[in-house]
Amino acid sequence: MMQALQHSAGNRLFSYLIGPRVFPLLLAFFCLGTRSFSQNSDSTSALWQKIEARLDQSPNGTDFEFICQLVQVHCGNDYGCLRETYNRVMKNLEKKFNLPAAAYIGEIVVKLAQKHKDLHTEALAYNNLSRFYNAMGFTELDARCVDNALRCAEQLGDNLAITKLEFRKLTQSLNYRSINEVLPQMNALLDAAIKNQDTLAINWLHLCLIEHTVKAKHYDEALKHIEAVEQIPISIPISAFEYGSLILTNTGRATLAMERNDLVEAERYYQQALHFTEEEPSHWLNIKTLHSLTKLEWKRNDKKRAKTYLEIARKKANALELHDLLANNYALQSEMAEAEGRYKEALAYSKQELQEDSLFKKGSAGFNVQTYYLNMEKERLTTENRNKALELQINKVQLLIAIVVIFSVVVLAGFFIFFYRQQKSKSVRLSAQNALIQQQSTELQSLDAAKSRFFANISHELRTPLTLMLGPVNTLLKESQLAEKQTRLLQLASRNGRQLEVLINDILDLRKLEMGKMTLDEKPVGLFDFFQRHCAQFESMAEARQIDFSFEINLDKALVTSVDPEKCRQLLSNLLSNAFKFTPKEGWITVKVALHTGALQLQVADSGPGIHPDDLPHVFDRFFQTTLPNKAIEGGTGIGLNLCQEYAKLFGGSIQVESTLGEGSVFRVQFPVSVASDVPAANSASVPAIPALDTMDKIPSWSPAAPYTPVPAGIATAIITEVAKPNILVVEDNLDLQEYLRLTLGDQYQVISAENGLAAWEYLQTDKPRPSLILSDLMMPVMDGYQLLEKLKSTDATRHLPVIMLTARADAKDKLKALRIGVDDYLTKPFDEEELLVRIENLLKNQSVRQQESAVSIAQTPDIPLISQEDQEWLEGFEAFVARHLRSDLISVALLTQEFAMSESTLLRQLKRLTGFSPQQYVQEMRLDAARQMLESNQYNSIQQVADKVGYADARAFARRFKARFGKLPSDLQVG
Repeated sequence: MMQALQHSAGNRLFSYLIGPRVFPLLLAFFCLGTRSFSQNSDSTSALWQKIEARLDQSPNGTDFEFICQLVQVHCGNDYGCLRETYNRVMKNLEKKFNLPAAAYIGEIVVKLAQKHKDLHTEALAYNNLSRFYNAMGFTELDARCVDNALRCAEQLGDNLAITKLEFRKLTQSLNYRSINEVLPQMNALLDAAIKNQDTLAINWLHLCLIEHTVKAKHYDEALKHIEAVEQIPISIPISAFEYGSLILTNTGRATLAMERNDLVEAERYYQQALHFTEEEPSHWLNIKTLHSLTKLEWKRNDKKRAKTYLEIARKKANALELHDLLANNYALQSEMAEAEGRYKEALAYSKQELQEDSLFKKGSAGFNVQTYYLNMEKERLTTENRNKALELQINKVQLLIAIVVIFSVVVLAGFFIFFYRQQKSKSVRLSAQNALIQQQSTELQSLDAAKSRFFANISHELRTPLTLMLGPVNTLLKESQLAEKQTRLLQLASRNGRQLEVLINDILDLRKLEMGKMTLDEKPVGLFDFFQRHCAQFESMAEARQIDFSFEINLDKALVTSVDPEKCRQLLSNLLSNAFKFTPKEGWITVKVALHTGALQLQVADSGPGIHPDDLPHVFDRFFQTTLPNKAIEGGTGIGLNLCQEYAKLFGGSIQVESTLGEGSVFRVQFPVSVASDVPAANSASVPAIPALDTMDKIPSWSPAAPYTPVPAGIATAIITEVAKPNILVVEDNLDLQEYLRLTLGDQYQVISAENGLAAWEYLQTDKPRPSLILSDLMMPVMDGYQLLEKLKSTDATRHLPVIMLTARADAKDKLKALRIGVDDYLTKPFDEEELLVRIENLLKNQSVRQQESAVSIAQTPDIPLISQEDQEWLEGFEAFVARHLRSDLISVALLTQEFAMSESTLLRQLKRLTGFSPQQYVQEMRLDAARQMLESNQYNSIQQVADKVGYADARAFARRFKARFGKLPSDLQVG
């Protein structure tokens, strides 16, 4: 064991002292100099004291946002102050070895530099981040930063920086290549620097190559590099970089002396290195050098002196809370105790090593890097196995008296075989996990790219059929001989066609933004008139929805600026449309526009339901839809707010959101604008209007022929026509679709409108006329169609009301969910008017028969339910029996009376009262409804197969009855 310790002292010493993670950090550390942050101005000194005190209060904390807040208060919007202050804070954090905090600030500096297009500062920030991530073991992040720094250096034409970064990339490749494979490429960089007579690059490369040539055991080459560095003149006073060179060259010579087993010379060089670490306070290197002297003295068998050096190193590391060095310290103590046969002490030291290593790793917490956690797990397992090995050695010593030597050797051999296999198995599992993670990441990127291409392609394909729809519709609108209803229907088609065109353009804009091809089309625009005009377009919508809408435009009326008017209009329209979608009646929406320090500031606030805290971080994510349980299905594409964010970035600004659940939301946009000084202020009013889709086209601009009276602060609205007409409650949040249904149904029915499920439910709780049927959308804010249907079917007073679900969601799972809840019929958008009218007529006919069979009508005693819970359960049992025998031609009234133990007359009255059907009619209804579900889900290839499955031998007779029931032939429902 003693020989193993001495052997490791020679072979691992140099890499231990300045290993691949530490070496770049040390070189940069010496380049920083010794100037303290406190040597700056009094204000910056006070700022650092606040930061340092906060860090000392929670040394293991990972929330460093407070640093940004303090710096923001200190500098305001002064970019020069922000850049210098952040860099000084970052350097001090690095000196304190708080690398996670330093990395956090480094990322802030990168974003700040990118915003101000400061390529030099961006390059320096990436260099700093590379060192921090390298020292913390985040190899992927390190590589990313090096690539970004190299990109900046190439744009700047900084040859020295390019050389250093190319050398860093070669150093990174040592993670998967051998040193002998990489070393020739490193030497090639040195040869190129010598050829170009780049003195700074030559000196830097010589210094870096000391480590790698020693690692490759090319000792002659290492000596040449050491001698080259020693030829560099030393200035007076000595700079921090020169101190670093002195320390590293002396350490290198000491390592070479150790390889020659010249311990006297090695000690001399280590002592010189130790002196320089104390001359230029380099605590980390000072402790490392003490560790090297410990190993040297142990190799000389001077145990007392070795332990003295090690104790000095422990006290210094403990005082500075350098947990990684403390872990190394305890590792050496464990090895010494083990070599001396003090196994219990060795185990105790090993546990302390594990504890300190854990504390060191906590310092890098807060970074969500998968490989980092995998490495932590691997290191933990290695340490635990080492502890197990020590425990077994202690047991072996205790049992040596009673166990023969041969048996001990066999047990020890078996242990090592088991240990080897376990380690190999764990290594294979870790490799497989890494490969799987990489594969999944690649697949996700490919899927995202394919999805974006698909949306862009399908948007292009939609333009042709949209043109062929809008063209003829607009041509017909120019005719003067159209009936009023025809004109209204064509106007609805034209408006919604233009909305579809806007949606297609939005998707194409997202694709352009994703590919970096979107540009600004800036024009001189009078901002006051621009925002006044486009905000006013929402006033009629606010009036129709009984929302208090106001806008405050604090701009000079003569101000003309250069902006992209179409994108600015679209940004405002998306925010306001979103606010109107979620703000309830009697709520409020406000818009504020102002210009402050050259930046346009736009604020849209509402009193809607607010955004759930779990959803708030994702509201600007593309295609995001909430996944919260019990949340109404609101619909939408999920691209509006994402497009707002992309436009804000394109303008050079930002968008933010604040929301309180149950109280409302506030969206704030700001971006810089330039005054168009070459455009006379007097002409600002004549700036051409921006062509755009009028948001208020959603509100019909005509007056209905029938009297229309909105209910003040009411829940639902109705068009009052003839009293004798049945009432139909239309639950739909789209005003155009409400109007279309009024036109379609108005000749035969009295239509009552509700904008969502909650408004419909509240209407049903009033003493207003009860609807005979409910026609409801599925996706609506506040309360969706599912939630409304559950309320209706769970209450005796409303369970009897027939419900048709009319929705754009055509998935089979959506239909099944609605059917399970108890929907009476289901149509998908777009729908056929004739089919809708036929289905309504059939349901109302059945409802009428059911009311006649009921003991008391709803009109006379509305509080008595038409169907109770007990009746509902009986009916469900009856339906289940019939469903099991749909295909059989043996279903008869006799069979049903026998199954349900009642007479034919009782069965007839029961079904008539509950469903409006006779037994034969009800069986036919169930067969036709089952056939419809089969056709919609495309389960069978032919009509004859479907007819056979539901008990019809003649397909033609089946088709006639299907047409009479649903208004469509079975062939119309087949897919493909």
